Amino acid sequence: MHTAKDYLDRVKAKYQQAGRPAYTKIDLARRVREDSLDAG
Repeated sequence: MHTAKDYLDRVKAKYQQAGRPAYTKIDLARRVREDSLDAG
């Protein structure tokens, strides 16, 4: 069973591999906005 934390950890790892680390949820939200993936 995957938890939300597991999902976030996988997404953060992908950003890390891409050279754009997102260490916190705030960082991750910024990355998503930068990449125009925000649904809002």
